Amino acid sequence: MRTRIAILMAVIATFGAVVAYRAVTAEEDTSSGERHLEQGQILELNRRADLLNTYRESAQFGDSEKLAASRGFYLREQAAKLRPTNSSAANSLDLQAEEQFAIARMYHRTGEFTYVGINPSDEIETAIEKKVATELSEAGYGAVWNPPEQGKSTDIWRDLNDDIAKNRKKTVRLSGLVAIFVLSLAGLTFTQLPRDGSPLQLHVGRPGRLDAPP
Repeated sequence: MRTRIAILMAVIATFGAVVAYRAVTAEEDTSSGERHLEQGQILELNRRADLLNTYRESAQFGDSEKLAASRGFYLREQAAKLRPTNSSAANSLDLQAEEQFAIARMYHRTGEFTYVGINPSDEIETAIEKKVATELSEAGYGAVWNPPEQGKSTDIWRDLNDDIAKNRKKTVRLSGLVAIFVLSLAGLTFTQLPRDGSPLQLHVGRPGRLDAPP
């Protein structure tokens, strides 16, 4: 009888240890996911603001490049018209045209450094959200861009939030199982104590007697 109970206690203790380890692992996964979510949301806001500013600057450089180039072409056209009658004025206009083309090239090169690299077919907000989600995903923060559900805004942290919720529920279930194993082990332990007839021993030992084999 005692041998059977001892074996049963060993089995319960083994399963309890395994479940406890999995509960700790699930809790660590939950904490890690929450830290990633908190840090990722801060990085998302900063990166989104940075990309919006960069895109605005890039658009301004592009407009300035087009304006300078159009001025250059206009001055070159006027120089061509004046050249038959006034070559000196035409040369001056050619020089001004070259200056405008140089300014346009400067804006073009500056714009290349501020190029955001977003899909031109998307709206600005959507394109920036996709780029931010891709960068954060590559950095290991678990951000994923999914098309928004009808009537809802885009949430790049939806998958990570779902994982956190699943791990939290898993932790609660495993913690409950650990408590059951501990109570069962305690009950079996009390069945092995010398019986003194105390109400406490009878009450606590009852679960152990129910689990123990006849």
